[in-house]
Amino acid sequence: MTLHERFTAEILDFDKESEVHKICATMRNIMGTKLRRRGAVIAVSGGIDSSVCAALAVRAYGKNKVLALQLPEIDSARNTQTRSTLTSVPTFN
Repeated sequence: MTLHERFTAEILDFDKESEVHKICATMRNIMGTKLRRRGAVIAVSGGIDSSVCAALAVRAYGKNKVLALQLPEIDSARNTQTRSTLTSVPTFN
């Protein structure tokens, strides 16, 4: 089976909200029991990966317990740093 055959549009047919809930519950559990912390500092570049991490952290802990540290990647598009400030997460440059 080729890569193209394995990854079709049907791969995205799942309960996304349920998965977000599971991820956030796991994040809260790890943070509270293993790390013994109440919030997170997320390094954001303005790209998809760090944006998703920031969004999940806000869902898991609340926006008052998440700080976004802006670390733009040199090869990123010029507007990624501007876009990364559009979230409700407090940012530090």
